Amino acid sequence: MDLYVCHKEVRAAKIKRIHQCISPNQAILELVNMSGSIENKSVTTAWIKEKKAVVGGYFVNYLDSGRNYTSFSPADTFEAEYRLDI
Repeated sequence: MDLYVCHKEVRAAKIKRIHQCISPNQAILELVNMSGSIENKSVTTAWIKEKKAVVGGYFVNYLDSGRNYTSFSPADTFEAEYRLDI
């Protein structure tokens, strides 16, 4: 089989906490970036279940998809695949 290498640009932050909202179908992800600043992101509980998102992993927004595609990546997988663009 041939070896393929992929380069994707993403925006991502580590999930610090997952807060359940008053609405049973919504949750707030408390995200922390490398500088330590906090950002809150609203997602559905279906998104959390589908992506199997947990605290300590990464909320990922893919920039090259041509649409607003978000996903979850476990910390060890994300940190092995991506480096911070400085």
